[in-house]
Amino acid sequence: MGELKVGTASWTDRTLLDSGWYPQTADTPEKRLAYYARQFPLVEVDATYYSPPAERTAHLWVDRTPPGFTFNVKAFSLLTG
Repeated sequence: MGELKVGTASWTDRTLLDSGWYPQTADTPEKRLAYYARQFPLVEVDATYYSPPAERTAHLWVDRTPPGFTFNVKAFSLLTG
């Protein structure tokens, strides 16, 4: 049987930020991603729909998450019509 992973649509989603779910110490996007990745094994990267990330940005995302963490990257809008 396959593996089922559960996550949210973004670690920077306004609703998630406003919910109080993050601890006060997670006060930057970098710290939020690191915290998020300790709670969930997967996240959807919504920002890629609007523009592809810089290579350096993608590397930083990987550096801030544990091995095996999954980024479900939304396809760039020009590619999906």
